[in-house]
Amino acid sequence: MNEIVKYHNDFNKVKLPSFTEQEQNLLFGILTKIKGKPAGEKIIFYPKELLKFSTENLTYKALGNYLSVLKTNFFKADFTILVEDKEREEIGKETVNLFQSFTLWYSKDDVNYENLLRIEMVVNPRFEYLINELTKNFTRFELAEFITLSGKYTKTLYRLLKQYRQTGYMRMEWSEFARVMDIPKDYRQIDIDQRILKPALKELIKPRNLLDQERIPFKSLTYQKIKKGGNRVVEICFEWKPDDVQKLLEQADIYAEFSEKHKNKWFDFGMFGKQKLLGKGHNAEGESIFVFEDTEGNRNFADKLSNYPTEKSLKELEKKLLK
Repeated sequence: MNEIVKYHNDFNKVKLPSFTEQEQNLLFGILTKIKGKPAGEKIIFYPKELLKFSTENLTYKALGNYLSVLKTNFFKADFTILVEDKEREEIGKETVNLFQSFTLWYSKDDVNYENLLRIEMVVNPRFEYLINELTKNFTRFELAEFITLSGKYTKTLYRLLKQYRQTGYMRMEWSEFARVMDIPKDYRQIDIDQRILKPALKELIKPRNLLDQERIPFKSLTYQKIKKGGNRVVEICFEWKPDDVQKLLEQADIYAEFSEKHKNKWFDFGMFGKQKLLGKGHNAEGESIFVFEDTEGNRNFADKLSNYPTEKSLKELEKKLLK
């Protein structure tokens, strides 16, 4: 199942505090599960759910350790949101944290914290818009694709570029780019090229088999540094082949037929569990999507039709039907 992480683009500008690959996988795995949940409501996860988002064979103890680090580091990541006082006609900048609480539970006699039982968290009501509000300013990416990416810098660059997936172009001030990417301040430009940018681009243009089809995150991706007096880098530009939305829309009839044929049937998506196909819909940009519902009644929206762009791929999807 393609789980689509949806979050406001403000999130892209937050520097995640030195998160490792696995910590980013867990964080965005959590985001897929808490989107659509009312802010202020206690959300419970069990270890088996979160282990699906790791590319390592973690024990419950190791998972607990990762989550402890993630919790500690993420609480250091403050977000600034705009608040409005309509009576006074004022706008304020308020610094908040995404989670009100984040609790790891163990058995009372588990003094070494070997066996994580469950995780409970509460999202700050102030931040409900960040995860749940679906506007033209949100970003989508397939969690399955995100997890397969190697390197923490690669994952951050992926998040940034996905905002512009249909334009094929991103230009950013160098100082802001370095801040969001968390590039060490003592790195020279040659170090940044060799240790960060070139490995990230190599990963982002590499074909990979995802959900029974070959995908390339960003086709023909390149970058260029913009320099000014004294050979000082002031901006960075990325270019790639953008999504072909028109081609996707032309295929809509195929998916409408598939949705009608298998409406209300259950599919087994492995790590993402059992999902019932509710039908075909459209997102805010007019692109066709599949709408699924999990066993708990939560709706999941498969992204635009590039996920399954051919009849052959749809036949592969049919193989996931539960008998």
